[in-house]
Parts: sequence; structure tokens; C-alpha cells
Amino acid sequence: MITAEERKPERFYSVLDKGFVRLVDFMGGDRRAVESARVTFGSRSKGEEKDKKLVEYLLSHGHHTPFEHSVFQFHIKCPIFVARQWMRHRIACVAGDTKLYFDLPAGPRAGNWRAYRMTVEEFFRKWESGAKPIPHSKNRSTSIVMPQRKRLKGMMLRQLKEDTWTLGHTRVLDVFKTGEKPVFEVLLEDGKAIRCTKDHRFRFEDGWKTLEAATGLRLRGETAAYRAQLPRMAANGRIVANPLYRDKEWLKTQYRQTGADDVSVAKLLGVSGEVIRKWRRIHGLINIKPGGFRPGMSPWNKGTTYQKVRLYQKVEKPKPAIHHLIPRWIRISSIKYLGIRPTYDLSVEGPFHNYVADGVVTHNSYNEVSARYTEVREEFYVPSEFRAQDRINRQGSTAGPGLDQSKMPAIYEDSVKASYRAYRKLLKAGAARELARMALPVAQYTQFHWTINARSLMNFITLRMDAHAQLEIRVYAKAIAEIFKAEMPWTWEAYSKHAAKKPTDL
Repeated sequence: MITAEERKPERFYSVLDKGFVRLVDFMGGDRRAVESARVTFGSRSKGEEKDKKLVEYLLSHGHHTPFEHSVFQFHIKCPIFVARQWMRHRIACVAGDTKLYFDLPAGPRAGNWRAYRMTVEEFFRKWESGAKPIPHSKNRSTSIVMPQRKRLKGMMLRQLKEDTWTLGHTRVLDVFKTGEKPVFEVLLEDGKAIRCTKDHRFRFEDGWKTLEAATGLRLRGETAAYRAQLPRMAANGRIVANPLYRDKEWLKTQYRQTGADDVSVAKLLGVSGEVIRKWRRIHGLINIKPGGFRPGMSPWNKGTTYQKVRLYQKVEKPKPAIHHLIPRWIRISSIKYLGIRPTYDLSVEGPFHNYVADGVVTHNSYNEVSARYTEVREEFYVPSEFRAQDRINRQGSTAGPGLDQSKMPAIYEDSVKASYRAYRKLLKAGAARELARMALPVAQYTQFHWTINARSLMNFITLRMDAHAQLEIRVYAKAIAEIFKAEMPWTWEAYSKHAAKKPTDL
């Protein structure tokens, strides 16, 4: 089920019937862990034999922090149901001093968009440990720690609403400490700066991209190298009063970023299409070609003229002004490498998986091929044989000698092919990709990039190569383990001896 291929400089393993694991980048190694452990004493390598013994000592005594300085980046192609198990292990992230932007409940309604800022590191500490200890009123030697997770979950985290292109709010579902990773500082022309890993995604003018993909970022020694022409990214915005169509930049964004037309913009704002067309002419946006009538079709009243007759004057009560906050496009001015630093990541409520940090619109770390932006190919996982439900382990499976292996593949393939036909029919009928993809089953293949340090990778291998894990993710874990073994042989040897569970037969 796993086939190694020589694809220099990358390590590549074919997994299952159509999947793969590819090592994209690696930084560190066994000696990096040794140097990190000995930095306290101001010494480095003491020869291969002593260095290997130190690696074994660290793992056998539970000292795992030095291994956080070695970082792997993988390109994974796997079925969606495998990816769901995989993504319990976080990937790209932001530095601990990154500030999250929260709003008070009544603030936006009153037009007050003054953000309350809290660093990710402080948010994580309060999430896990609660507030600072308070001495007991009667016994000063005893402290009380008030839990804060419920209150933190209720805070309004600023977020980009991608359907209306305005800034709204979401809530934090969880916060993760993702170890120490190489961190870069991204400086914008307006003075904003955010610190993150190179594989963290941001909203650029041409869509969601990693910092590395958008800027060509590379690390050369201790210096960050990138393209001369840097792109613009979405940043914390400016206040705009109702109605939104009076703002030229917002209206332009609706057509160029979200792919909307006059009808959809009018429906979004609750006005007629003529109002949108009028303001498009006022703003000089006549070169934008929004959707109109299909070829061969025309309005029912084409050529008809009307005489305006005013029967009465309608007097409307003035409506209170509603102020929106819309993002701005700010160009990156420079990128600087800061070294290895502790990193964190958030999980937020959908359907838009982004949040505002340090004044920049940033995405969750999960970097998967999105079926909102691209059409999905007909690629489904087809198991070589079907397994029966394990009667002892309710969440597992076992070999099923009594199963009719001649009928089950046909039933399965008929189902997944029917799902894909439904997906194609929905697209042909005009349904949006983000809605049509709901017809696809979890056997559909997807792709994503995954960045992880050696400490977290050992935890992943321990969990996902366990006999209780599903077979399909175990074969991916085995491919990952082979790459880990090749890149950090000393650590793998010590891990197999002291930290790993008994390996499973695949």
C-alpha cells in the first residue's frame, strides 16, 4: 500500500490507491536537538557517540523540548475522512505576541469599532489555567483560580465575512500551543506587523495563499529572501456608513473578489438591480462585466416605454446610520526572519475560518485545496477489501471473512459515482461550488500542506500507528515514519526504543 520513489530532492511515498506523502522541506536534524539541549552550558557537539547518547537520554527521560527546533513540511494527498483525523494535529501558526482583535458586544451597533487587544499567548494561558491566582480572604496561603474558558468563548473575535466583504465577528472554539517554529515578521506599508510561520495563510488580492506562496519567501542562512514586488493583503479596515453601495472600493471588491453580479449585490443589500447599476456608473465601474441575461434571452419588457405618474409623496422616517467596517488592501513592505519562537493557533466558528490578528486578516492553519475555488476531480478512495465492524472495539474494524467481497465494491462504487454525478449536475445547473461540494462523499481525495516539529511528529506517529487507529491513516503514518527515520536517524532509534508503542503490522 506504500511505495517509495526516488524523486530528488524530495522524499515521495505513494499511499493507498491514489494518495501520497511528499516531504517538501526540512530544517534541523539530530544535531539541532543536541545543540538546543547543550545551549544552557554553552557547548555544542561532543562527538557522534556522545551526541547519540544525549538524544537517547532526552527521550528516555521525557525531555522533548529540544526536538521542537526541527521542522518538517509535508504535502499530503488523502481521502477526506483521513484528513479529518489528521487535522487534530495543528500546522501553520502565529507567534505568541500576536494580538487578537475583540469588540465589545454593543460597540459595533453604536458605531464604536475600538478593538480590545489580547495576545495569543495570554489568551492561551487564560484558556488553560484561568485568571491569575487570587489569595483567599481567610487563608492568605491559599489561592483561588477562577476559570475563564466560558467567558473567553463568548468574546467577539473580529473576522472577515467573505460573502459581504465586511468585518464581523466569530467566536474561539479552541486554542493550541504548536511548539517552537521558524517565525517571520511581515511589515506592512501602514506600519502594521504580524509574526507568523511562512506557511500561514492570508487573504491576498488573488485569494487565500500562504506567505511563502504569495511572496516567494525563502530562508537563506539567517536572512529572509523574497520577491522584489510584494503583494497587498487584507487588513483591518475603515468605517463606512450605510448604504454600502455608495462606497466605491466595497462595490469594486464585490465584483473582483467575490465574483458577484448586479443581481446578487442587489439581493445582498435589499435594493433593486437598477440602484446597483446606477451607482456602478457613478463610481466609474463600467468596465466590470457582471452577470446578465444568458445568450438568446432578453428582458420581458424590452422596447416598452412608460410614463411616470406620481400619485402621492411618500414620507419616510430617517433610519439610524449603521456603520460597517470593511477591510483595506495594504502592501507588504518587508519580511524579516526572527528565529525559532513559540507558536500558537486558533480554531474558530465557521463558515468563514479566519480572524483578525495584529490588524491583518489571517486564516486558520489548515491549508487544504478548497472546493470553493476549484472544481473537484473524480478521485475517490476504493478500498482493496471491505472490513467488518469489530465486536469488541466499537470504533474499529476487523477482517471480515464472511463478507461478500464481490458485491460490496459494486455497491460502494455506484454510490460514490452517483454522488459525483450529482455534484456535476449541480454545477451545470448554476449552483455555486461551495454548495455543490456538499454532495461529495468523504471518500473524495483532497490535498493539503502540513508543517510540524519533530516533537509533535513523534506524538502523531505514536497515535496514528497504534493498532486502534484506522488502517487507512496508519499507512500514512508509516510513510511519515519512514521519512522521519531517514531525516533524523538518531532520534528515530531512541524514539523506537523508549517512546514508541509496539509497531503495528500493516
